[in-house]
Amino acid sequence: VYIRNIHFYNDTSSMDAYYSRIDSTTLLPADLRLHHRKKNLYFDYVGLHYTLSEKNTYRYRLLGYDEQWSEPTTAIKSIPYQKLPHGKYTFQVMAANCDGVWNETPAEFSFEILAPFWKKWWFRIIEISSLLLLLFLIIYLRERKLRNDKKVLQQRVKERTLEIEKQKDQIQEQHN
Repeated sequence: VYIRNIHFYNDTSSMDAYYSRIDSTTLLPADLRLHHRKKNLYFDYVGLHYTLSEKNTYRYRLLGYDEQWSEPTTAIKSIPYQKLPHGKYTFQVMAANCDGVWNETPAEFSFEILAPFWKKWWFRIIEISSLLLLLFLIIYLRERKLRNDKKVLQQRVKERTLEIEKQKDQIQEQHN
């Protein structure tokens, strides 16, 4: 059994931008690393049996997403895997001939869907640092405002005290 190709589901763009070399034995991308928006895929595969090739059956799974093998099918395409989360995956496919003899080792293709930048460690550090800086700034500005308000209140108290002393002096003069 051979994996023939990988396709984006409902997307006609090329995969050329997501790998740097082709594996010479499988003719598939050797280091496929997809953008987090390119997470809808399906796979083409074929099992070679020259007697009754239309009776070949296949089962497949996507390690990292599926834990169980699919039900045996005669289709030479996997179901579309849609909205795959970021992570590392290995697509595996096995084939059986018309006599029901399954191959012993599955054909495999590994790839990775990269995490979006907001889920990377450096962004989390920036996010936490920004939050701490913002918290510090809020506390600093609030403290500065409280100190300023305290000065204003002290000034008012001095002014009122002077007014009261003046009034007291006036009352004392009037009383005398």
